[in-house]
Amino acid sequence: MIDYSKGRYIVKTLDGGYIGQIDEDEFVRNGVSLFYRIDGDEFYEAGGRLIGHIKDAVVRTSSGEAKFTIEAE
Repeated sequence: MIDYSKGRYIVKTLDGGYIGQIDEDEFVRNGVSLFYRIDGDEFYEAGGRLIGHIKDAVVRTSSGEAKFTIEAE
C-alpha cells in the first residue's frame, strides 16, 4: 500500500479535472481549503464522513463506484 501522506500527489476527478493536491501530509487541499483527508487507505471528507478506500490510486466507495484518481506530482 502506498502511503500518500509521504509525498506529493494530485487528486483528480475521473475525467481528469483537478480537485487538489496532497503535499506530504494527510490532506487534499486546493490552496488553503481542506477538501479531503486520507488515513491509510481510507478517504474521508474534511468533515469526517468516509467516502471510500484507495486501491491502485483510485478512490472507490464501499459499493465499488470509482470517485477519484490520485497521481504522483
